[in-house]
Amino acid sequence: MIKRISLTIIAITFASLAFYANGALAAQKDSELNAKDVIKPKQLLTLLSGTSQERPFVLQVGFSFLYDSGHIDGAIHAGPAMRPDGIKKLRAAVKDVPKDRMIVIYCGCCPWPECPNVRPAYAFLSHLGFRNVKTLYIPINFERDWIKKGYPITKGSKPTSR
Repeated sequence: MIKRISLTIIAITFASLAFYANGALAAQKDSELNAKDVIKPKQLLTLLSGTSQERPFVLQVGFSFLYDSGHIDGAIHAGPAMRPDGIKKLRAAVKDVPKDRMIVIYCGCCPWPECPNVRPAYAFLSHLGFRNVKTLYIPINFERDWIKKGYPITKGSKPTSR
């Protein structure tokens, strides 16, 4: 009996996460982020060159193979936000982050209008009460719009700073 109840609770929890992730995607899919919610690469580079207190908390909300092949120095991989496990990983990544700290999210998997990850991540972070979330504007993909422009990256799965 206890095993059956435990399995039911697990199923309900997973279904709730999946429902929220899909709802966040549906709510954000057809809408563009406001200009105040978007940051351009050169603006981010300026912020990243500041003191550690001024540096934003940077999260890559895309696929792990993209993160491993090259990511913004100091970025934390927070999972693809289009999936429930990505939303769960995103929640864990920000659990100790102050609600007023600047958070910059990016994916870079595909052209901006088609990215399945940044809008659900933005919606979820806003839902959690974060007040200073920015989305890095990557028009085509991370390789073209960051790496090939010579902006600094780190390769591998371990973040270098937080």
